[in-house]
Amino acid sequence: MRSLLAFALLSLPLAALELRSPSGLLRVQVETGDHLVWSIQRGDQTVLEPSPMGVVLAGTDLGANAVLGEAKSEVLASDFPYRGNKDHVSRD
Repeated sequence: MRSLLAFALLSLPLAALELRSPSGLLRVQVETGDHLVWSIQRGDQTVLEPSPMGVVLAGTDLGANAVLGEAKSEVLASDFPYRGNKDHVSRD
């Protein structure tokens, strides 16, 4: 199984960003404005309505006036211990 890591908040300003699962079935949309907002769709069904996203740290809302950057993707493979009929499981 391939894992797709696709998300980066960098300094290049974008108004919206769409991320898709490897199959294309799941879509995550992230938009900027006064506040960072995200939504999730599975096929034609809305899983998460547009919702504010952010972290409040020491009284500062890090989702306010956020700037999106270029999306980057990377395929990750990992091997980890497993309790069951196998000692290790590989994800690639």
